[in-house]
Amino acid sequence: NSFCTLLVGNMWTPGEPVQGGRSMTVEIGGRDRFKFFKRPVVPSMEGGTQTQAPLALASNRPTIHRALQPRSQMLQTEARGSVLPAKGPRTLDPVPRRPLPVKSADGASPAVDDGTVGDGASREMACQTMYRENDCQTDPYTPDYFVEEGHEPEVLALMELRYGEGLPAGLGEVEMIDRVQRRKNVEANLPQGGDQQSMQARLKALETLEKTEWEEREAHIRGLQENRLHQIDSALHRREARREEASRARVEELKKAKLAEVEKQLQRTQEKRLVATRKLTAKHGNPCAEKSRRDIIAAHATNGAKGKSVTSNALVERINTSNYDVRPTLLSFPEGVDELERAKVPKLETVREDKLQPPEDKATAMLSTNFQKRKAKQVKDDLEYADGIIAASKAEKQKQQSVQDLYRATPRLQRPDTPTLVLAGDAEEEREEAMLLLQRLLRGRAVQNEFYEGKDRCHGLIEELQAASNATGHEEWWRPDKEREAFEAQQEAAVQAVVDEAQGDLIFGTLDHLRKELLRQQEAAKLQRLRALAEKTRAERETSERQRREQERALRAREEYQYAALVRSTDATTESFLEQLLTTTIHTTAATQAVNEQLVERPAPPLETSLEKEEYVCDLLDNFIMPLVSHRVDGDKQQHTSKKALAEVAVGALSGQGR
Repeated sequence: NSFCTLLVGNMWTPGEPVQGGRSMTVEIGGRDRFKFFKRPVVPSMEGGTQTQAPLALASNRPTIHRALQPRSQMLQTEARGSVLPAKGPRTLDPVPRRPLPVKSADGASPAVDDGTVGDGASREMACQTMYRENDCQTDPYTPDYFVEEGHEPEVLALMELRYGEGLPAGLGEVEMIDRVQRRKNVEANLPQGGDQQSMQARLKALETLEKTEWEEREAHIRGLQENRLHQIDSALHRREARREEASRARVEELKKAKLAEVEKQLQRTQEKRLVATRKLTAKHGNPCAEKSRRDIIAAHATNGAKGKSVTSNALVERINTSNYDVRPTLLSFPEGVDELERAKVPKLETVREDKLQPPEDKATAMLSTNFQKRKAKQVKDDLEYADGIIAASKAEKQKQQSVQDLYRATPRLQRPDTPTLVLAGDAEEEREEAMLLLQRLLRGRAVQNEFYEGKDRCHGLIEELQAASNATGHEEWWRPDKEREAFEAQQEAAVQAVVDEAQGDLIFGTLDHLRKELLRQQEAAKLQRLRALAEKTRAERETSERQRREQERALRAREEYQYAALVRSTDATTESFLEQLLTTTIHTTAATQAVNEQLVERPAPPLETSLEKEEYVCDLLDNFIMPLVSHRVDGDKQQHTSKKALAEVAVGALSGQGR
């Protein structure tokens, strides 16, 4: 709206015609004024700032004048909620008019300072009358009035009602006013005494009033429930009717498509027959195969066709250049060029899907016969059609708006899409409805087949009865009827074959899709079971491997400790043996050296006799040889005993570590 207002305010003046689409003249003023202007009731806010409009909007609320009354009565009246805030007297000031622009001699329009919002390209107007207008004026005129002292008219309770919020009043509002008046009358007539009888009477009156109002409320709720049930019933009937209509339309479209395909096949067969006829005529027309030159005169004199006629391109004939009419005025200012770029450039840069050539299907090309290829292509087309329907139902609908629609009328506010409640059993319900539709189709087809089979079985009996009752001379008279019946039966059989083929393709596609979906679900469940089994086996193997490793680690630690204890015992034994050996060797060497030194220092003894020699030998044996041997035997025994004790200690330590 703002873009159209800017365009008209900058380039055109009221009353000047504009060249529209399809070579049509559009006037900005006069009969086409509603396309470019509107009369707002509320002043607009532009630029984020509020500017005082030049239109003096009159006060639309009446003024209540009350006479002087005591303050207590005034407070009591205000407590009842019937006093309205006082305002100034209502006036109807004349609304200043904006002077129309007057074009000068050079075609320029002088600027008029009218105090409007913005750069003067738009203006604000309002309308208020003394009479009620349904849609034009939403706040009616109310004259001033005076309320006398001590009076509280009930009509003042309607002051807070607005258009769409209680106004215009209907039967429901009238009943509500009656109920309020009834309650006020009952409350006004209640006994005011404090004795037991007055209290009982007041309680009884209030109980009767509450019971009556409760019954009215229950009746109202029942009415709402009945209305809701009727709405649901009508909605269900409409939905069923739409489904039936959609099914019928789908079958009709399939029928038309098959009939068109048959007609195309017949046309192609007819063309092939004509071509073959021309070739045979040309071949048998010259049996001797004589070559003849072209007769130019005969060729120009013959007006008949020499070959197959060229088919016309109907798409080129249907092109209408007025659909691509672009207003030159849009290209005369930057805003129009930007608008064209936003609207047309993405459309020109987008490649249509039907222009793309899909790649060749290798699976279809590998089939041996053309029949198998056609069947595979037909199955693929059915699957693509079903997938397209599913994708279209899930995708959001995108609306394309042309450039010409921007100048025809002011766009209205679109109501947001109604939210759809998706329940948990919707998918199961759709699946059940699909199965019910399939069952109905199959049962209907079975009943139809039984009907035709019964008709065929009784056809011979009917003909026999007719032949027995008729005379022989009437056979020729009945022959045209029989031929006509045979022709009609043939036509009916052909139509029924087309319908059966269409239904068979649809049922085949549906069952094939259901079968594939079932196989996919089974394979998914099987893979899920295999995955669970693999995870369980893996967990068991990991547990057993962990236990085995712990046992091996404990055994290795025990063996290492035993080996370390054995090495320590061996080292201790070796050290003790070496220490004893060194000590013994040192003592022996020292004793030998001391004996040698004593022998050297001692003077040479006299010559010894044989008896003395024997005594020396005995002394040597008793004093040196025998003690040395005894000492060595005792040392070996002691060393063996110590080694045995160390070995027992090591074995005991290892056995205790193992436990």
